[in-house]
Amino acid sequence: MWAGSKLVGVSFVYLLLSLFTVFASGQTQTTGRIAGIVRDAQGAVVASAEVVVDNLAIADKRSVMSDVSGNYSVPLLPPAIYDLRIEARGFTPAVFHGIPVGLNETTTVNAILQVAQASFQVKCD
Repeated sequence: MWAGSKLVGVSFVYLLLSLFTVFASGQTQTTGRIAGIVRDAQGAVVASAEVVVDNLAIADKRSVMSDVSGNYSVPLLPPAIYDLRIEARGFTPAVFHGIPVGLNETTTVNAILQVAQASFQVKCD
């Protein structure tokens, strides 16, 4: 009697393992992401930079902010070609075109922002 119940228990474990395997394989990643770090020309991180990712083919635009370490991540992007714009107060925006994102891939785009040129006019009469 005990041998039969042991066989049933082992069979049940194998059944569960095969179900978990099927479930895990069904969880295939269908998106990718763009991530990177934003720095200034001296190498200091730029926090709170706005990062805008644009998929022109389907008019999908997403926006995130860089964190206190200058890192950003735009997850759950369908595979496509994207444009990226990174801007922060006091800096000239960085623009990147034609960034490919594939299935289950992280495309890294690091940016170095240049200090914006101050311009003003003085009117003399």
